[in-house]
This record gives sequence, C-alpha cells and structure tokens, in this order.
Amino acid sequence: MSSRDTIQYAPDVGLLMIPGDPAKDYSPGFAVFDDSVPALRAFVLDRLRRENIRPAPSKARSGAVIPVRLGLVPRPDNDYDSRAVSVAAPPCHGGSVLDRHMGYLYSSALYVTSESIRELTEETGIPVGCHGWIELYDLEDDSRFYDDEDDEGGEDEDDADWEPSRHELVSWAEQKAFGYAVGSVRVLLPERQTVRALVDDYLAAHRREADRRAERGPAPSGVERGLRRALAERLAVRLRTGLSHRAAGGAWGRETERERARRRRDAEAQPLLRAWEAYRSSPHGFRDLRAVTRSVFYHTRILVLDGSGVEVGQYHEPDGPLTLVDERVRAEALDALRAHGVDVDAGLPP
Repeated sequence: MSSRDTIQYAPDVGLLMIPGDPAKDYSPGFAVFDDSVPALRAFVLDRLRRENIRPAPSKARSGAVIPVRLGLVPRPDNDYDSRAVSVAAPPCHGGSVLDRHMGYLYSSALYVTSESIRELTEETGIPVGCHGWIELYDLEDDSRFYDDEDDEGGEDEDDADWEPSRHELVSWAEQKAFGYAVGSVRVLLPERQTVRALVDDYLAAHRREADRRAERGPAPSGVERGLRRALAERLAVRLRTGLSHRAAGGAWGRETERERARRRRDAEAQPLLRAWEAYRSSPHGFRDLRAVTRSVFYHTRILVLDGSGVEVGQYHEPDGPLTLVDERVRAEALDALRAHGVDVDAGLPP
C-alpha cells in the first residue's frame, strides 16, 4: 500500500493505480454475490502467504492484514445501476474481466469513485485499480479454535459439508493451517475530492503527452478493453452450458443454494396444498343458509345464518365484502343474500 502521491501505472499487475493512505483514507468492503464467490476465493487463496502479512493500519478492524491490489472496472452493463463499478482481480490474474469479477462497490463508494474511474478508464484505455487488504484475525478469537483443541476430529466434522459462500470464503481447516482467521477484502479509497484531483492531474498530463506525440486517436468506446468481447464470450458459454444442461437433465443451469432452498420449500408445501384441496372438497356441514337484516341501536347489519341460527358470515354494506367463517359456503351464502334482496355478484374465487 502506497502513500498518497500520483496515479501511476504498475506493469506487474497491469493496472493504473490510484494511490491511497491507509492511515487516512476510506476502506470499505464491497458487495459479494454467489456468482463472484469462486473468483474472490481464488484471489484470496492465492495471496494467503505468511510472508505477505503486515500489521494492520490504525483504521483497520483486524489485527493484521495482507496488502493487495484490486481492479476497479466500470460496469455500465449492470441492470441495477449503470454507474456500477466491479471489484476485480488484476489482469495478471488471468481470464477476462468477467472471470476476474469479485463483487461490486457499494453505492456510498460509487459517489466517491464512479465518474472518475469511468473517465480515467475510457480516456486511457488502461484498467484502473486501487490498493486494499485482506483482513486477518487471531484464531483464538474464534470459538472453533477451542472446540478443536478438545476434539481432534472436530476439524473434519466442521468442514464435512462446508461449501464456499460469500459469508465464508475459506474453510476452517484452511484458516487453521494458515494460522489466521480470514475476514473481508477491503478497498482503500481517498475521499471524493482527492480522487477527482488525482484523475484530473493524470488526464491533463496524459493529454499533453498525446498532443506532443500527435498520436491521439478516438477514445475507446467502452470501459476496460475487451469488456464487450468478454461479455459476448460469456453469454455464448452460458448459452451452450444451459442448452447442454437442458438436454441432459431438463434444467437450464447448475443448481444453486437458492434453487435448493426453493425445492425444499416446495416439498414442504406439497402436504399443506393437498390438505387444503382435501378440505375445500369436503362437505362443510352448514344447512339451510338464509340472510337476515338486524338493527341494534340504529346499526344495521346483514347476517348469513344457517338453519340452526348460527352466524356463518356477514355482508358489509354498502358494497361488501362478504366475510365468512368457512369459505366453502360462499356459493350458498351468495344465493341467500340474493334471495334476501341484496344485489351482489360472486366476485373472484377464493
């Protein structure tokens, strides 16, 4: 992590780096979704080395950190916010910008960076990045550390059904082998005015250099080079994969935790639906329904009674609704109201 200076190109990671000061600058996390978990996990595991560990900056919440450099990719293709900025592994990590996508900056960070990053990327045609860190915590702060001290098999049991998720990228066994509990990945961003000034200064110098060389062409139409091509390739791959899944098993894609949860809810709902259908088709037991008008202290009500005088429902004047103690008697109750002179239609079925 560098101190605040100027924007400079880092050839080892292929990023135009926005400098940051760990003691002063903002260090937010970013939103991780299920589809970005594999890339983020691979990025974190690739950097979990003891020699990379540094004392945590004063503003960090963790006890130690691993400094990292992260790509910031404008994503105008985002359906929810065209200002969206993807946090991605650097180009040196390999793969397209979509393969390296690890999450999205939160809206509060977009106010700081979105416009500046977009301008810097579009005018230079070079991927932009910033500094950040991976949070590390003492294992002793995790209750599983003490559980495993007394149970040699606890580690295997804890990880038997474990799968990477946005809440836990690294398994307990992996963290224990490394010697630290692994927390969030955070980006280091100067305040909005500082980012704006850094970008303006860099672009002014970039334009002067371009003018001197007289080689300035049209600005790249897009954000990171290859983004459109990567999007098209990803779409083609997903279509081929979806078609093969559909042909083989009748489903379009790989089953996710959300899909498994939906299947569990569906299975749990089936007995309830069958019980409801059986209830609706069973006899209701009410006979000889009739409607009567009753007034108490000038308050008039139209009631639906059965043959023994039990109140089955009430029609709320002037225009309804008709409320019933048992929906199965609705048809008979409507007939009773019409016979009583109430102009009422059937309405929607329950």
